[in-house]
Amino acid sequence: GSTVNFQLAKDVNSAIFTVTDVMGRVVSSEKVGTTAGAHSIKLGSYAAGVYYYSLNVDGKVSTKKMIVE
Repeated sequence: GSTVNFQLAKDVNSAIFTVTDVMGRVVSSEKVGTTAGAHSIKLGSYAAGVYYYSLNVDGKVSTKKMIVE
């Protein structure tokens, strides 16, 4: 497993962390902390391959690529 860290500059209404595979299928999705400050998300074990993880904060989405070996 891995850990993803993120920081919120201010309190928000909603924050959702989603992991998808290369075909766009949702592997996992969970609501995460919405208070200002540092947060971390522990990821489970995934089969080898390429995944994308997204953080949707009040409708603004940031996506990163993750490679599992």
